[in-house]
Amino acid sequence: MSTTADLAWAAGFTDGEATFTLIKSYDANRHIREYDLYYTCIQIALAEKPQNLEALRILQELFGGTIQHRVARKSRQFPQYFWRISNSKASKACELLEPFLVIKREHAQLLVKFQGMLGFKPGPKKRMPESIIRERLVMVDRIRALNLRGDKHPLFAPAETKRSGPR
Repeated sequence: MSTTADLAWAAGFTDGEATFTLIKSYDANRHIREYDLYYTCIQIALAEKPQNLEALRILQELFGGTIQHRVARKSRQFPQYFWRISNSKASKACELLEPFLVIKREHAQLLVKFQGMLGFKPGPKKRMPESIIRERLVMVDRIRALNLRGDKHPLFAPAETKRSGPR
């Protein structure tokens, strides 16, 4: 059972280190699955250090998911530990973390809402309504915008600078 302190720590850690995202969903033949399109995911990649592995193990204990060790494949890469949780487990983690999140609260809310819309499964004569597809794609675009870095982020507002004298 997670304590309030555990969840507050996990929220602070994921606020700074995690990516809350929606990832394209493919079938075994690498075709995008119409009824899913995307799935919810929280992931963290950290440098290969014992303290980083311990932090990821705590997250795994709290929420589940998998931890992988990735070796550097290129000279500019470094070995890292990678934790990922997806689908309903990611949604549940978002629900638990959301009250404590500061920076990624909207991310978590979007993932929970998106996961809640995944109950529709089309059949041979039953297509997913366009309204649901459009609503899901709006959420995909929003999460992408929230995950942009630097001055491309929607909340970025360049500071006004005062110039003294003529140019």
